[in-house]
Amino acid sequence: MLRKRATLLVPVGYAVLLATLSLLPSGSGRFRGWDAGIPSDLQNLLHVPAYGLLVVLTLAAWSRSPRVSMSAAAVAFLLSLGFGAALECAQAAIPGRTGSIGDLLLNVAGALGGAAAYVVWRRARATRPRPMTGAPRDGESAGSGGL
Repeated sequence: MLRKRATLLVPVGYAVLLATLSLLPSGSGRFRGWDAGIPSDLQNLLHVPAYGLLVVLTLAAWSRSPRVSMSAAAVAFLLSLGFGAALECAQAAIPGRTGSIGDLLLNVAGALGGAAAYVVWRRARATRPRPMTGAPRDGESAGSGGL
């Protein structure tokens, strides 16, 4: 139980980091302009990997079996989407920031891509044959299983 709680802290901590970076004011002054060196087009494109990673971390924290259910992927996607929408709304009240439908669509693209990539990766991993862990016992062939 303790390990599961610790694992859940990873996506929560990452979400806090995303919120902090998204809600820092832009412009001049203390803590403002921290993102001035990043071109705005790149800032916009960074939404895709940022929200993809959020979904991947969330699914990794939830997953116990090798195969991830589509419902778990959908819930992680929707949570990420809601989180991104809330941040976009909150940015409207921050000096130098604006909420943007374009940014929200980039969040959707990242979250959808992250969910799809994680599901495909986990399912491919689950169907891969496992190597044998030991030599066959006396009288067994390598593939017979002793029967």
